[in-house]
Amino acid sequence: MRSSFLVKPLRGRKLWVWFAAIYLALLLVSHGIRRLQPDPWPAPPRLHSLTLSAAPGNGGPADIRYVDTRPGAVPDEPVVLLIHGSPAPASMVFD
Repeated sequence: MRSSFLVKPLRGRKLWVWFAAIYLALLLVSHGIRRLQPDPWPAPPRLHSLTLSAAPGNGGPADIRYVDTRPGAVPDEPVVLLIHGSPAPASMVFD
């Protein structure tokens, strides 16, 4: 008995070519949308930002955004800077 489908199923290499083409098209659209977005995200008022130049051979500058938890502290007191590797937002730490 013959199949009643109008489209033949894709097999093997042809299927992978279609997956690759769709993936590349979506990747291109994603990069285009990302280029149209503003700076990574608008910082809330209590969040400060500074840009540090990178060491030679380590790429471009690094943006560090931080929350001053003691804005009224004496300037001569030592500063503790905690840098974490998690992409979690600061709102999970400081609320």
